[in-house]
Amino acid sequence: MPRKKLRVAACQMLAGEDIEHNTQHIVDRLRHCASEGVDVAAFHEGVLYGYSCRPSFWSRFDQKRIEKSERRIVRVCKEKGIGCVVGSTHVEEGGRYNSLLVIDNDGTVLGRYGKIH
Repeated sequence: MPRKKLRVAACQMLAGEDIEHNTQHIVDRLRHCASEGVDVAAFHEGVLYGYSCRPSFWSRFDQKRIEKSERRIVRVCKEKGIGCVVGSTHVEEGGRYNSLLVIDNDGTVLGRYGKIH
């Protein structure tokens, strides 16, 4: 049986508190990775929101911006045929989680892992 290969790119990038700016960089990297034949691009923890710990950031935080960015990333994964793991945040049962969103190469969201300490 022929050996199957999975090409994975570890995408480390400088991310700040500008969610839309971070999203654009993620989309650019996804497109580049897809053009290089990468199957799955793995981004680091908190990449969408810059892993900010500043209370002033969170006091004015709008979860809809994250959700919009996640939808954009899902669309690009589907368009380019690339899977992705991206550091995000979500709210569940009243609690905010630092999470990883897992997206298949057809744009299907396979799951979300909420980090618990």
